[in-house]
Amino acid sequence: MLLLARHMHGASVETSDGKIGKLCDLLFDEQDWSIRYLVLDGGTWLNRRRVTLPPDLVRRRDWADHRLSVAGLTRRQVMESPNVETHVPLGQPTNEEEATIVNWEIYWIHTMDHPWQVSDDPHVRSTQETTEYYIQGSDGPLGHVADFLIDDEAWTIRYLALDTRNWWPGKRVLVAPSQIETIDGHNRTLHLGLSRDSIEHSPEY
Repeated sequence: MLLLARHMHGASVETSDGKIGKLCDLLFDEQDWSIRYLVLDGGTWLNRRRVTLPPDLVRRRDWADHRLSVAGLTRRQVMESPNVETHVPLGQPTNEEEATIVNWEIYWIHTMDHPWQVSDDPHVRSTQETTEYYIQGSDGPLGHVADFLIDDEAWTIRYLALDTRNWWPGKRVLVAPSQIETIDGHNRTLHLGLSRDSIEHSPEY
């Protein structure tokens, strides 16, 4: 199913022994546009701490009821998951040394025997952070990022939804991630390899 990221936010997340929090963000790899991590806001249960989980742990999703279930994890295990600050950069760029986090061994290796590793890849960004980034086309500014269209089975970004009202009132269009050439976190800008004329003829959403 294809869903706008903003429609996914706020879904409650359930573990094997109860609810743990709500989905509040998605972290994606800017190189292949796959969703690498779900960000959970644990509210008072996690003392307002935000933690990350890989999306392949999701076993059931009911978007009509705004609910997700993760497989084989208890609330305690989710509480001890990596926090969102572990995955960098989320917006402002840093140099390669600062951006690469410490290489962790298998997480929970001596306590919970969980089979996934924490990423040390610096190409991870937040959909929340990247929304509202400016879009620079090949011949001028095109608007800004309004949302992301997510495939919740493959857990990948299929399209970026662009709001072009900055220069062309009344139209929002879909653009494939393959058209994005670079992401400039410092200037909050995505550089798009398309002209204004191409955007005018892109499909609306």
